[in-house]
Amino acid sequence: MEQTRIELLALIESLKIQQERTAGKLKFLQEEIPKMREEIEQLKNLLAASPDPGATNGSNVQTIQTPR
Repeated sequence: MEQTRIELLALIESLKIQQERTAGKLKFLQEEIPKMREEIEQLKNLLAASPDPGATNGSNVQTIQTPR
């Protein structure tokens, strides 16, 4: 009986730690996904505004740097 109690307490502690990690990951994703969507829209707009790559010599290539 005591062994089962100890195992259950250990399991509860493990689940609490897992829940904290998951909550941290969720918070990160909730912050990052809107930024990623904005970057995707910017890239779409750049693609839409750029001339046909087959019609140029590649001089219209732009480098986009995003903060990490």
